[in-house]
Amino acid sequence: MTSTIPEIPPPAPASPAAPMPPRGGLERWCGWIALTLAALSLLSIRSYPFYDPDEFNYIDASRGMVEQGDWITPHFNGEARVVKPVLFYWIVAATFKIFGAHVALARLCSAAAAAAGVVMVGLTARHLLGNRAALLAALFAAGHLSVAQLSHVASVDPTLWAFTAVANCAFIRVAFPLDDGALSRGCGYLFFAATALALLTKGPVALVWCLVPFLWLIIRRDWAALGRFPWVRGVLLMLLLVVPWASFFIARNAHQLKAMLWESTSHESYAQFAGPTSSLGDAARILEQLLPSIGPWLPLIILALVGGWRAGFNAKTRCGAFLIFWLATLLLILTLAHNKSFRYMLTPIGPTCLLLAGWFDAALDDPKTRRGLSVAAISYGIVTALLAVPILVVIFANPHEETRWLWGHVAVLAICSEMLLRSWRSGRIHRLLPAMVVGVIYVNMFVANLSIPPLTGTTMATLGGVIERSVPPDQPFVAAGGLSPRYLVYFSRRLMRDVRTPGQLAAALETAPACLVRQRDWDQVPPQMRAPFVTVAHCIVPRRPPILSPVLAKNREEAILVVRQSLAATQPSVSH
Repeated sequence: MTSTIPEIPPPAPASPAAPMPPRGGLERWCGWIALTLAALSLLSIRSYPFYDPDEFNYIDASRGMVEQGDWITPHFNGEARVVKPVLFYWIVAATFKIFGAHVALARLCSAAAAAAGVVMVGLTARHLLGNRAALLAALFAAGHLSVAQLSHVASVDPTLWAFTAVANCAFIRVAFPLDDGALSRGCGYLFFAATALALLTKGPVALVWCLVPFLWLIIRRDWAALGRFPWVRGVLLMLLLVVPWASFFIARNAHQLKAMLWESTSHESYAQFAGPTSSLGDAARILEQLLPSIGPWLPLIILALVGGWRAGFNAKTRCGAFLIFWLATLLLILTLAHNKSFRYMLTPIGPTCLLLAGWFDAALDDPKTRRGLSVAAISYGIVTALLAVPILVVIFANPHEETRWLWGHVAVLAICSEMLLRSWRSGRIHRLLPAMVVGVIYVNMFVANLSIPPLTGTTMATLGGVIERSVPPDQPFVAAGGLSPRYLVYFSRRLMRDVRTPGQLAAALETAPACLVRQRDWDQVPPQMRAPFVTVAHCIVPRRPPILSPVLAKNREEAILVVRQSLAATQPSVSH
């Protein structure tokens, strides 16, 4: 049965006569800024703070694959890690096998995945909007807070985003083709292959992010576009990629999988992540994750919506409604989900950057709106530079080892300041965009991000030697209150027991040889339980929950490592 609604015409390619910035300004500045930022960021990737507690789950499990030779089931902390599929572990383990195990190498895997995601956003924009909009979309994606953070962390989410971006690009090339040749058929198979790899990266949630765009075709009853996908062969390709590993994995770990999925006491129970929101306040938690990522662009988005740019945007592409629907659907899903994290903010990057790039591209061609856009962007850049001043003070006032990784961003900010002055004199928006994007990165990473790690003092990462000397190899030390120092498991190769509640801590202290706990939590433990322990080390940890304050010291608090007196008799005390 055919639909009575006509098929969406393919988007018109960008006009070759469209005016381009003089002296190659946009392409040259975007290219140099992107290369500079990438080089300076990667130079600091080894010393980037350990603020993601899950990072060393992947690093240690990948190292275990190489050392133990088990390439089916990842293991961490002496137990099978069944919470995530295996593909990211394979990528990191293969890197370790070739070059040796190192934290920086694991992080470079995420950096490569994030770069691939940025490239795919650019390729998608080039198909829909033209070359200039493709540069803008890639620039907006590179300036996204989640991309800037997760590209420096060995996490599964950048790899998931990379495969999802490939699947989304393939979908758009099939659903909105410029021709009906072999390219569309090949992209159909590419969609199913990328979806299978995303599924092997993070499990069933990957299907949601990859299949959401199909809702647009179903709602519009665009059966012709749906028919261009090779459904039978594509699904068989997915099964061929997923089933071999999944069958061995499920057969070997059926009991652990059942406990993880269904037991409410499990920290990784799907009920904690897939459950729906239970209150309006729970739903509103999306704002605290969304605003630091998309919030910096809200003034320009509002200006685009109320201005006259949409006419020029709609003249270049017929898919504007699809992009809005795609973004709104993703945000609705994230709002209704119970568990929300800044990692999940990678998923709306594609439609957000495509919409912004299309609006900016249309504004650059419209003399009536170019001046207003220039004034708004210049004002925004000045505010960004002023907000960065307190961070510069912190860097210059604390020349410690933990702040070395910030110097690359200071150099980028200096380059962007020079570009800002040029834009003020010339009024050309194409000279200011790179500066504005990098400024947004800078402000978000160190001001708007409330989970900022401590910049000075002894952090948990320095306690590896103390734990190695104090804790017997066959006994796990306890990490209380959600501190979860997985990297200590990696560096000191000691087992760790993670406890969350006061009751769990009290039970663990009866046999624990050592415990890492916040000072305020330790003060609440009954004196008779604290008596057998002595403090051997202090460290600084991020405050939980964080508070809204530009003063970094207010988001820091003290934690201590306590060890049984019989074990600590010969250990010197280490203080910050």
